[in-house]
Amino acid sequence: MLEPLTVWKVELAHGLAHRDVAGTLTLGADALEFEADEAAAPMHIGYAAITRAKRLRLSAVLLVRWESDGTTRLTAFYLAQPPPLAPPDPGEAGLRTGNMRVGFLRPTKRGQRRRNTAYLAYTGADLKPALRAWTAEVRVRVRATRGG
Repeated sequence: MLEPLTVWKVELAHGLAHRDVAGTLTLGADALEFEADEAAAPMHIGYAAITRAKRLRLSAVLLVRWESDGTTRLTAFYLAQPPPLAPPDPGEAGLRTGNMRVGFLRPTKRGQRRRNTAYLAYTGADLKPALRAWTAEVRVRVRATRGG
């Protein structure tokens, strides 16, 4: 039995991906269970509803694809606090370097994406064994639920 993990849950749906929720992820008898640290309702993803569970390479993310009321949903569980998911605020100034002059300009979307990717790769290296174990266990439970 794997120990519960502290994770950040992110729903990957239009309008919902700009918010991460910290909590604890556990393997229940018949569902993957997420209990939020804040006053949010707990989330249960039945193993029978899961169509795919995988770890994202070079990151500390367990991605779960599952069915709910006839719609496919994607939920990402970050084992390390995720970088900012929302694009930078247009009014926010950042320091741009690499030019002859240093000016205060808005960080580019591409630059922010590059920093986020580097952060996830860096944190993913330390958490790789735990993430592999969790992914394997979820897959085993999904197969057992389906009888295969």
